[in-house]
Amino acid sequence: MTADAAAFASLPALARRVGLDSLGKLVLSMPAFHIPADRDDVRQRVGAIWGAYSGRDVLEDHVPSNRSPLAAMDQLGRIRAPTLILVGDADGAFFHQIADSLAARIPAARRATVQGGGHVVHMLAPARFNAVLDAFLRSVDHR
Repeated sequence: MTADAAAFASLPALARRVGLDSLGKLVLSMPAFHIPADRDDVRQRVGAIWGAYSGRDVLEDHVPSNRSPLAAMDQLGRIRAPTLILVGDADGAFFHQIADSLAARIPAARRATVQGGGHVVHMLAPARFNAVLDAFLRSVDHR
């Protein structure tokens, strides 16, 4: 298990111990969530998203039955829809490993790395993000 994966797996216990607000400060200080000092607009948007987050996914021990279960890795080969897997160039190794694993298991999936940010690259580099997404959507057979 990579250090990123271990840190990610420890988030629920940490949230219970220190509280969701403190967890948010920790998560948003990670390199994958780095927001340059001159991007207060993005910092405010991410802060508002975190502030509205209930913490349900990390604080509850079991996923309620009315929510979608996580896909099992052995079922990813059944996906037939065009699939684009995006990561930011500053995302941690753990996120790149997940993207690689998904791309290897989903038939004809395409993986792309967007330059200019980590986990919030769509906010930090929207033009580059949109260009990658637009190219993918234009390449898909729309029948």
